Amino acid sequence: MGLIPRPQMYMDPNIGLGKIADIRHTEVDSAVAAGVVAAGAAVQMSSGAVTTVSDGKFYGVAVAKDYVDNLDDSPQTSKYKVKQMVPVLRKGTINVAITADVTEGQPAAVDGTTGNFKPAADADTIVGTFKTAGKFVADDATAGSTAQLQINLP
Repeated sequence: MGLIPRPQMYMDPNIGLGKIADIRHTEVDSAVAAGVVAAGAAVQMSSGAVTTVSDGKFYGVAVAKDYVDNLDDSPQTSKYKVKQMVPVLRKGTINVAITADVTEGQPAAVDGTTGNFKPAADADTIVGTFKTAGKFVADDATAGSTAQLQINLP
């Protein structure tokens, strides 16, 4: 039995990008940002630093900050700047942005153009499983275009 018998009473399913969706069975590493990294983005590791995935191997998902650098950013966003430490989820469930409609239990892949996630096609590398369904809204990438992704990396 887990520490919280009914986690839905303590965790809102409508959480922000990069927020850990379930506190059970999580592993988070830290790495220095080699470029600007958005919360909830897929990251790759290169020379000991992380960047948003473009052509490299999936390393994990950037976890959102608990604060915003509001003196510098307008609008306020949760992004890591160059040389900031980035917490990277390697095992667990996290809220991510999606680039297409997804269904619960569907295999997930990284969209290499955005660093967001999409349903895995035959030629894609599967990086995890969507734990919730998500509807992609093309007009506004923040309005309902999220889903919970479960990953389990070595």
